[in-house]
Amino acid sequence: MVEQVGIFIVEDEALIAADIAVMLRGLGYRVAGTAVSGNEALAKIGQTMPDLVLMDIVLSDGLDGIEVAEQLKARYDLPVVFLTAYADALSLQHAKITSPYGYVLKPFTERDLQIAIDIALYRHHTDRQMRAQMRQLERVRAALDQMNDALIMAAADGTVLYVNKAFETMIGLSTDEVVGSNIHTDPRLQSEPALHRTIWETVISGKSWSGSFTATTKDNQPIEIEATITPVFAPDGVIDSFIGISRDVTHERALERQLRHAQKLEAVGTLASGIAHDFN
Repeated sequence: MVEQVGIFIVEDEALIAADIAVMLRGLGYRVAGTAVSGNEALAKIGQTMPDLVLMDIVLSDGLDGIEVAEQLKARYDLPVVFLTAYADALSLQHAKITSPYGYVLKPFTERDLQIAIDIALYRHHTDRQMRAQMRQLERVRAALDQMNDALIMAAADGTVLYVNKAFETMIGLSTDEVVGSNIHTDPRLQSEPALHRTIWETVISGKSWSGSFTATTKDNQPIEIEATITPVFAPDGVIDSFIGISRDVTHERALERQLRHAQKLEAVGTLASGIAHDFN
């Protein structure tokens, strides 16, 4: 059995509250409780935890509906639909500070009430999902920022969507300076033109590219980079974006060159020593 949606009514006129309760039950909702004042509403709602609150904006005792809605949003993240006989701009503007999920103007029909409730419940559910996704995205972002390797993500058209902290450090450009630019038109993000075309042709064909190239930092210092660039596919199989993971190997390459130079000198020295030995 599907659990009924619980709705709490905050209305200081008893007859109107009773009529609303009848409407709600007729629509298949459960009346989670009623209150005639703001303070009573805060006390009862904290105990009953309904799915939605129908809130009269004008309450005769103490807190008004807008003040109560602010506290409910802060404490419980409950969707509120305002009931009001006042459609003037000032009242509605005042109510907007609480980010309500809807309004119903008195007098209203059962159909008006149902539409407002259904839309509010849907919007609240969607908002919660979006906030959960944003929290998950922030966790992923935090994890990517802990990587030692630089990461850049670009849309299918080349627009940069994200870079991590390691990328900022490697190139010397901040996120704000990079995100929104395009890898095809921004020379700061390109390798040598012929290689850039080769990389792009490879990844748009659905393959990954791995290799090395020389890039230039913000202060015009050349650095040697090893990178892998991979296409990311949408569920329908179309390329949605690209991810590049790279690292600065300038120091390693310099050491390799020094080692090779030392080996050559050692070989020359050995050869010279052998020749001198032969002459002796």
